[in-house]
Amino acid sequence: MDEDDEFLAAFGQYVDQLRPVQGLRSRQPEYRQIEERGAARDILTSAGFALEGLRSPAKDPPDCEAYVDGVWSGIEVTELIDPKTIELHYRDRSAPIYRREWNKADFLAKIGSIIADKDRAKLEDHTYLHYFLVIQTDEMYLTEDVLGEWLVGAEFSCRLITDAFIGLSHPSDPYPTFKIKIVRDN
Repeated sequence: MDEDDEFLAAFGQYVDQLRPVQGLRSRQPEYRQIEERGAARDILTSAGFALEGLRSPAKDPPDCEAYVDGVWSGIEVTELIDPKTIELHYRDRSAPIYRREWNKADFLAKIGSIIADKDRAKLEDHTYLHYFLVIQTDEMYLTEDVLGEWLVGAEFSCRLITDAFIGLSHPSDPYPTFKIKIVRDN
């Protein structure tokens, strides 16, 4: 087997383990770490931050750590996806892909739930000066206009998370990224 054949075989294994709905997400940890670093890099750099030394730590949480604008930071990466989308797809793969039509109240409740869940993380080594939450979404009906409007005035109380962002996975440069207002609850 030559180098091209080895690459194609490895790529085939990667593709086979992807979740084929709402963005291609890996189900295997070694691939998921690569995707988490990619999402952290794309969303935080789109938000105007400089990242150095981005890596996946041995212990999770957080998903990633890096110097963000020169400050040692933990970075938790997650996605916003309607669970029904995945459930319906896996129940009947021949059915058309379900797309959730969000409303503002449900969207903010889901963001609040994600933030509260990630803010409860128990860090083994809390030497981070900042702790970022990066939320990536491929939700079709969450557009730049919608997120820009719905996040105005929204704020979430946290003890651990210092900064939060949501980024759309739309292929533009930079990725559409929105700051989520965090109020520290120390």
